[in-house]
Parts: sequence; structure tokens; C-alpha cells
Amino acid sequence: GFHCMPTSEGRNDVFSALYTYWAVPPKRVIYDFTCALGPYCMTREGDFFANTDFVIDLFHAPGHTKCSPACFLKTYAEADLRLKSINSSAAK
Repeated sequence: GFHCMPTSEGRNDVFSALYTYWAVPPKRVIYDFTCALGPYCMTREGDFFANTDFVIDLFHAPGHTKCSPACFLKTYAEADLRLKSINSSAAK
């Protein structure tokens, strides 16, 4: 399936695509605006996304000066070294 986004994507676009087309939610969502996407998803379908980590990619994280480090892929990579090898901007 597909999800048409006639303008720049918003939280609902990403939420809808994940919730509609994934039978099992992803373990991790790496996205430039997950500081807002994570709470948006958890508020709407908390059971579905209960085991999903929402993290901001390495490229966009420095611009998120008011966000908690808990939102950054870099923070997760300090605990799980396998995450350091992810090209977190590839999907953009």
C-alpha cells in the first residue's frame, strides 16, 4: 500500500502509515521529528507502539535544542553500540 502526502509530512501522516501498513510495529522509528511523533503515536495507539523506540536521527538532533537527550539516537547508541553503524539519515 501507499500513503499519499500532498504537502510536507506531519505527525499524522507518519502515524497513519505506520499504524495502517505494519501488522507489527517497528522496534525503532528514526525520524527528524520523533520528539513530537512518539507522544502523538502513544496517545492514539499506546498498546500498538508500547515497545517502539522513537528517536531523532543524527543529522537533525543538534537542532532540537529544547528536546531531551532521551529523544536522540546518539543517546541510544551509547547503550547499544550496534546503533552507531546505522545511517540514520538514509530514509530522508
